[in-house]
Amino acid sequence: MCLLAHIGTEHSVDFGQSIQSLGNPLLLRFPLEKGVRVIAAHCATEGTNQDLDDPQKPIKSNFELWLRMMEEERFSDLLFADISSVTMAPRVPALGPLLDQTHLHHRFVNGSDYPLPAINIAVHTNLLERKGFINFQERNWLNEIYGMNPLLFDFCLKRLIRSPTRQSKFAPSVFGVPLGLHDLLTPIDYHGEAQKKEVLIGPGGI
Repeated sequence: MCLLAHIGTEHSVDFGQSIQSLGNPLLLRFPLEKGVRVIAAHCATEGTNQDLDDPQKPIKSNFELWLRMMEEERFSDLLFADISSVTMAPRVPALGPLLDQTHLHHRFVNGSDYPLPAINIAVHTNLLERKGFINFQERNWLNEIYGMNPLLFDFCLKRLIRSPTRQSKFAPSVFGVPLGLHDLLTPIDYHGEAQKKEVLIGPGGI
């Protein structure tokens, strides 16, 4: 089993009564301690929550709490994260540090968070250029791609962006399948025997 859980602050479906504390990354310890593999959506790149590890429960960024979870050795084979929406404007402040966590990239999974990439108001290539994630020429290329295919734009953008400080980029493995999740893509027949199947993620693949 694999649990895909939203962590961090949620705005897209917020109708004024959302309980944002449920997006606290530290709450993922419960399923992880039961041995469930978890994909943490959006890498907690937005919002704040209480530090449940501190008796005084100070408020900290969800991104900081998520990083703490990712650094726990006991969860290194169980906790993964997807990078959907991390290039959207509200999440850009965490984008540079996220790109710089190269030692964790082998546990990242690409995701689109569709339909958000197709909502023009949510896409800010001018902001990404100003912050140094892309240059002017790259922005023009990306904008042209966006006009034809927003999902392809989202993929190309994530392959292209780099950290303004260290020039780090998402590892190519982010756009494949992490080793710890490979077996989830192996279908099981009715006799309980695993069937071998080659899986390709990327251009020309699924």
